[in-house]
Amino acid sequence: MPTDYLDDRKPGAWTDGHLVAELKNSFWEGLLVNRLHTALRDPALRKAFPNFAGRRGDLRERLERLRLLRNRAAHHEPIHARDLRVYHRFMCEVGSYVSDDLGTWIVSHSRLPGTIAGRSDTVSGLRPTRF
Repeated sequence: MPTDYLDDRKPGAWTDGHLVAELKNSFWEGLLVNRLHTALRDPALRKAFPNFAGRRGDLRERLERLRLLRNRAAHHEPIHARDLRVYHRFMCEVGSYVSDDLGTWIVSHSRLPGTIAGRSDTVSGLRPTRF
């Protein structure tokens, strides 16, 4: 049975969207370091985050905090003691810096606010957990 349909990594098969989707969070965060400011921020990063008008360091800090939270969750480390509403707000804001549509999509599809709202019921056993 041919497996060509499974291998979208053939030369010429990757689109810009494929490439962007494969980049790690640390890549985007790394683009915001001071030493790359002149080379990248002015000509290119304004296009990557067209709705962001703040300080580059503030954006890098938010991306770093989101990456660290993601890594902790991915490695099954506890994140329940953190104020996840702050991280959710960061995630929504960073999405809106990329595009208004992305920010709106994140807000409308995220289950985190409902999960946070029901946390005390789950901890007390009034609401069953779902896995």
